[in-house]
Amino acid sequence: MQRGDTLLTIARRFGTTVATLQQLNGISNPDLISVGQSLKVPGSGAASGAASSNTGGQKRTHVVQRGETLGKIAARYGITMKQIQAANNISNPDRIYPGQVLTIP
Repeated sequence: MQRGDTLLTIARRFGTTVATLQQLNGISNPDLISVGQSLKVPGSGAASGAASSNTGGQKRTHVVQRGETLGKIAARYGITMKQIQAANNISNPDRIYPGQVLTIP
C-alpha cells in the first residue's frame, strides 16, 4: 500500500471489489489499512506494498492479520504449520504478530 491508497482505489486498479479484498486479506474494517501493508489481490497469490503480484509463483508472502494463527494461515494455503515455521525460522508457533510478513513455501 502506498500513501493515499484505499481499498476502493486498489480494487478498481485490479478489477475487483472492496468486499473481495477484505475477504482475501481478513480485513473487517476497510478504513483500517496502513501504508506499507501488503495485500493479496485476486489471481496474484500475494502482493507487495504497490500491490504487485508475486514473481513466477515461486515465493508467496502473507501479512499476519489480527486474530490469525499459524494453523489458520497454513490451512488457507493448503500447507502445514511446520512448513511455515521452517520457511520463517519460527521456533514457537504461538509467537506471530499482526503485520509480520511470512514466506509461504
